[in-house]
Amino acid sequence: MKFLVFLIISASTYSAVWENRNQWNQNWEVQHKEWIRKKLKSDIFTKGKYKGIKTDCADAVYSTRAIFAFENQLPFVITNTLGGWRKSLSNSTKSFDQIEDPVERFIAFINNLGDIVSTLSLAYNDTFPVDIAFLSPGDNYVTVNRDNSRHAYIIKDLSETGYFHLLYSNVPRGVRKLTSKKGLPTPLFKEAPFGFKRFKWPTQIENPDIAIPAERGYGLDQYRLRKEYTFESSFFGALTRLLRTKVESIKEKIDRTLENVKVQLEFRRQIVKETHEYKKEIDGRCLTQEEYYNYSTPSRDLRIINEINSLKEPWLKAKQAGLTFAIDEKYRLAMDYLIGDDLSEEAGKKFESLLKFKYRKGIFRKKKINLKDFYEGIQNGNVSSNPNDTFMRRWGHDLDKPTPCLDQREIISEQRTFHSAEKEILSLEKITHFEQKSSDTYILKEAFDPNGQRKISLFKIDKYGFPIQQDLNFEERRLSTQQLLKKLQAKKKSVLYRNEVKKNNQLYLEERIAN
Repeated sequence: MKFLVFLIISASTYSAVWENRNQWNQNWEVQHKEWIRKKLKSDIFTKGKYKGIKTDCADAVYSTRAIFAFENQLPFVITNTLGGWRKSLSNSTKSFDQIEDPVERFIAFINNLGDIVSTLSLAYNDTFPVDIAFLSPGDNYVTVNRDNSRHAYIIKDLSETGYFHLLYSNVPRGVRKLTSKKGLPTPLFKEAPFGFKRFKWPTQIENPDIAIPAERGYGLDQYRLRKEYTFESSFFGALTRLLRTKVESIKEKIDRTLENVKVQLEFRRQIVKETHEYKKEIDGRCLTQEEYYNYSTPSRDLRIINEINSLKEPWLKAKQAGLTFAIDEKYRLAMDYLIGDDLSEEAGKKFESLLKFKYRKGIFRKKKINLKDFYEGIQNGNVSSNPNDTFMRRWGHDLDKPTPCLDQREIISEQRTFHSAEKEILSLEKITHFEQKSSDTYILKEAFDPNGQRKISLFKIDKYGFPIQQDLNFEERRLSTQQLLKKLQAKKKSVLYRNEVKKNNQLYLEERIAN
């Protein structure tokens, strides 16, 4: 009997992912801000007890919030974007109770949410817009890129010069260090519900944003500022002036930008290495369009070049105002080389000396690339952003070895943006619920990027009503909905179509259910 009692107690000890012994309030939000500012490190997912959590940009935002909740026994509740009777998903689920170790259970829970959460759910469902005056560490910035893909940042800190310390992850989803950036997020958000956002409390998940109490920091002034300043530079210039308590010097600007470039180069090194290893796994075949998108680096390379180019305007202004005397000769010559005022060999070497970066060739040898070589290599096409190219070609070598693969950027894919006289519709997700004869229920999520590229995820609903992601191999991911249903011997129950609709210059989600 004693043994039976022990088993019952032991099982109940770890039935939920973690137990809630506290509830969110303003005091816990203050502690969350301080935890983000002081304790959140870029290697949180690659070292220590949370090693193994996979992230893309949205996952990183959700995962860091969940870690703080886990460590402080606070509830973690998010919207269930897969549809069905369960409106939210939380740490109270018993779906992972077979994992006894609490940290391993937590990691399994978070990794399972990876293809459920997205920048879409972050912007539309789980956060509210924050007033500029209340911006703080722990808030997020969610935006739409120029190619209509989405991106999200974690605000780690705000400097006295009005600039942000940002952390973020990227595609493809994987275990990696967070990338750090000091400055401003890019690009400028288009409209609500994107922009600067803050997590809702569990009790607020199903409430409209306008019902959020004022003391939580809810506000729409960022959208009023966005209407007043339509260009990215003017908007962020105005925002910086509102936030700063001191003006950034030209030397501080140069040092901050160089730090960003170094971090971006390190991230590029990591993604090129991941690509090299992934191509070995797939026996060197040409990448699919989805794989190409995940492993190519044109936007990342452009980001590095834009960071460097951002030094031109302030340096020109400093020269015109006669304020460059406070900068030592190394910086003066390097900046003059950048703007084209001094193209001498000496100035080029000074620019080159600002940053030397090492990447690994083979197992033991390291190669160097400097700022001058990379800057000029991107501009003249010697440094490749094409993931089908060789490892060395990605860094400006092996120029005589062109890739045998078709450049996926030249492929015109199906556009899923539809226009009418009254509104513009962007197809985002198709979520199919189906059932096997054994009464097992599955959910197939098909997410579409702006070019119509399809990414599928399969979930099985467990006995607690929680969606557990199923593994799909390469061939299964390429099957149509009907082919996958046939393979699983399942019958379709309903389909949820989720579109982003712009009507009268306002964005909102449109959901339609078909049987």
